[in-house]
Amino acid sequence: MVKSTEKTIIEELQRIGLSLYEAKVYFTLLIRGTATASEISDLSGIPYTRVYDVLNQLEEKGFVASIPGRPLKFEALDPGIALSNYIAKLREELVSKLRELEENIARIRDLLSKYKKGFVPREKTICLRGRHVILNYLKRFLTGRDNFTIYYTRKAVDYPEIRDFLDLYKDHIKTLKIIDTPSILISCDEITIIYEVAGEKRYDYMIVSQSRPLHEIMQRCLD
Repeated sequence: MVKSTEKTIIEELQRIGLSLYEAKVYFTLLIRGTATASEISDLSGIPYTRVYDVLNQLEEKGFVASIPGRPLKFEALDPGIALSNYIAKLREELVSKLRELEENIARIRDLLSKYKKGFVPREKTICLRGRHVILNYLKRFLTGRDNFTIYYTRKAVDYPEIRDFLDLYKDHIKTLKIIDTPSILISCDEITIIYEVAGEKRYDYMIVSQSRPLHEIMQRCLD
């Protein structure tokens, strides 16, 4: 029973990002209280040559504290404190990576902007998948335009992201009663956009068409 519980705890620690050795060392210290590197190696089965590296990593992540003396000893921090330390470190790393990514994206966007052909599809029809991809495309597509109408079904507003999108264009929206599925239709000049809002298990799907006949048919149906 003890072995089974220990295995479960080791696996859970690995699931949040600790390595196998880190999980074993922390759990060993949690049970033992304090121990030298040699004792940790004996108790956990981790090679002695690796123990100090693992302990340094755990100190950096906020799981372990060292106790000065001869020999040097180590102890596990209280789980509540250790996990809070770990979350704070992960948050700091993620914020740093996100900031770096945003800077790189801004730089790349500036490099690519001179090749931009606008947000009207070059072909007669294009298809897009994924809610974030679609909503970002629509916001860019509608930027600077005024001659458009967004028709939406009542079921579409069940989704927070869709509600937020529609709120941006309150002066251009109309309720669409002839369709019972969560959908959005956009009429803009001679461009027709058909957006199917899918459930959690499927990707949203959108068609953007420059077909004049399709645009005229849709307008007759909606007017």
